[in-house]
Amino acid sequence: MQLSLGAPPLLPPEEIAGMNEIEIATEELRRGVLPMVIYRKKPNGETETVSLSQLNQI
Repeated sequence: MQLSLGAPPLLPPEEIAGMNEIEIATEELRRGVLPMVIYRKKPNGETETVSLSQLNQI
């Protein structure tokens, strides 16, 4: 959605030439370049922080 609203892609322009927004977003996710973090609260009250790039390694 952000790409379709004009946000700049996080991949070099020459690598995404001819791709639509969904294809670009999928490739950004696959490469782990999205700066997203998930904050998860555990039952014991601790908070776990997991970056999207860490999830791609699993």
